[in-house]
Amino acid sequence: MHDEEDIDKLKKKNICSNCVEETFLSDKIQEQGNKRKCTYCKNTDKCISIEKLSTYVEEAFDRHYIRTQEPNYWGESEQEGEPVIGAISDAADIPEAAAEDIQKILENKYFDFEMAKIGEETEFSENSYYDEVLPTDEEWQSLWYSFEEILKSESRYFNQEALKALSSIFDGIHTMPTRNGNPLILDAGPDTTCKSFFRARVFQSQEKLLEALKKPEVTLGPPPSHIAIAGRMNAHGISVFYGAMSAEVAIAEVRPPVGSKVAVAEFEIIKPLRLLNLSAFEEVFPQGSIFDPQFAQDLQRATFLRTLCEKITRPVMPNDESLDYLTTQAIADFLATQTIFPIDGILFPSVQVEGDMLNVILFHKGSQVESIEIPEGTEIKVSGFAQDDDGFYPEYSVTEWVNTRKELSNLVDTKPRNLLPTYEFEKIHNYHNNQVSTKPTIRIVIESINVHHVKRAKYKTEIYPVSRNLHFKDPLNKEIF
Repeated sequence: MHDEEDIDKLKKKNICSNCVEETFLSDKIQEQGNKRKCTYCKNTDKCISIEKLSTYVEEAFDRHYIRTQEPNYWGESEQEGEPVIGAISDAADIPEAAAEDIQKILENKYFDFEMAKIGEETEFSENSYYDEVLPTDEEWQSLWYSFEEILKSESRYFNQEALKALSSIFDGIHTMPTRNGNPLILDAGPDTTCKSFFRARVFQSQEKLLEALKKPEVTLGPPPSHIAIAGRMNAHGISVFYGAMSAEVAIAEVRPPVGSKVAVAEFEIIKPLRLLNLSAFEEVFPQGSIFDPQFAQDLQRATFLRTLCEKITRPVMPNDESLDYLTTQAIADFLATQTIFPIDGILFPSVQVEGDMLNVILFHKGSQVESIEIPEGTEIKVSGFAQDDDGFYPEYSVTEWVNTRKELSNLVDTKPRNLLPTYEFEKIHNYHNNQVSTKPTIRIVIESINVHHVKRAKYKTEIYPVSRNLHFKDPLNKEIF
């Protein structure tokens, strides 16, 4: 233990903002300090006492550092971390002499006579070592658990506790930086790198497939609300667009049975959309100073957010969907309606395909499909096969028969049409104009439509052997061997 008089002298020393190069602390000294002569550089400038700086160091170390264990008695292990004086000097970016003074002040504060008698070190002991650690996200994990339980077992509608939890989790998320610079909010649409998505639909009836090909923007797009079933990101009756970044992923996500047929189409984005990129959450890393109390809270939240993508996208067994989807449905509803950072959908990793493959959900407001413009009176014929000398073979074609050329010449809309390759019109008429309440955001690419015949399924598994052991017991039920 140091002499109290010596410690009092140390506490009265001054340190200036120039000697403290850590930005947050230096700014704080400029804001709160008084002009005095610095003990360490001898210049007159804004200063605070070394006692005050030791308080900042103590609080920062309590939040961000841990004192590591001493090597064992036999010296078989090396002590982790950095010697206390070096750790203080590096953290505050101060001269070693100032770090030594702070160490002595704090060592004296935490000195324990009984611990000293048995040779045990205490906080900031001269020979102690410290290692920087990330704050835990225990509080956020607890908040998430409560959020899930409330939705599943207490209240699902008008739930203020759930709303409060989601507001805490996503507040200001659009401003958070990531390690690799990937934005959490991604711009999609014209003049961006994300221009389109693929969507798949399974058919187990040839007749229904052929009928669907007549109006693919309707049958391959998001379903009408009255037939929209509940999914990972939507409740029953809420129409949304589920898609993927590639046709292969879109097919895998609908999990078609062998023998079925899958119609796949590309939908191009025709209006700027903003998408929350869940995969980027794993790289969330806030910037700040360990001497700023808010930074510890930001790190705790970031640690939790890095696990959020996995929580939202984890595989759910069919029998558990009704309950396990409640959480993700509530999140989607919240994000679709909150106005702090308006978004139109969510990008999230596929759990069906290996690799960095992304799925997308476009909320109802961002999933309006532009109608295919067809002249009134047009008759549509669809065929699913063709014939040659060897017999019939699959071939899909859609033919549009227009009654008269006169009807075409009376049309006033001259916008070029996204046509099937077998038929062309120069002037067209949109008979769906009065059926869409909001402006379209996506458009089906007619030439992209393909029908996939599912021949077989492939699964990737991890194999875990099952052991079986034989044991014998005597009549008294005691194990022999």
